[in-house]
Amino acid sequence: MNLLDLIFKFNDQIITLWNFYVVSIIVLVGWKIDNGNNLSISQNVIIVITFIGFMFFNITALISSYTALSKLVTELESVDAGTLGLSKKTLKALIQRFKPFKAKLNNSIYTWYIGIAFHFLVDFFVIYIILCPKEKCLINFCKTFFNIFNIF
Repeated sequence: MNLLDLIFKFNDQIITLWNFYVVSIIVLVGWKIDNGNNLSISQNVIIVITFIGFMFFNITALISSYTALSKLVTELESVDAGTLGLSKKTLKALIQRFKPFKAKLNNSIYTWYIGIAFHFLVDFFVIYIILCPKEKCLINFCKTFFNIFNIF
C-alpha cells in the first residue's frame, strides 16, 4: 500500500467515524425525546454510561486517525511527485486538500482539535438530554446556554 492509499484510507475512516457518531446521536436524542421519559433514573444512568463508553471509543479512534493522517500528510510534503506517478501540480493539490489535517493554530494546537472539542460539547448536550426530564429539558438547556454566554 502506498502513501496516497494510506492517506485516503485514514481520511475515509475519519469520515466514517463522524458519520457513525452523527447518526448515533440523532437516533439516541430522537428516541429519548420521543419515548425516553418513561425510564427510571437507574435506566437513564445505564444509558449515559453506555453513551460515555461509545463516546470514549469514538473520540479515541478519531484522535488516532487524525494523528496518523497528520503524519502521513507531513510525509507527503517531502515526497517527490515522480515517485508517486503524479505531476507536481497534482501533488500540490493533494497536499492542499489534506493540509488542514496537519495545520496548527498558534504552532501548538492542531485545527482538528476544534472538531474533537465540538464532539465533547455535543456529548455534554446529549448526556444532559438523557438525564433531564422531557418537559424541562429544552427550557433549562436554553437558560443554561444563555447564562453561560451572558446572552440577554
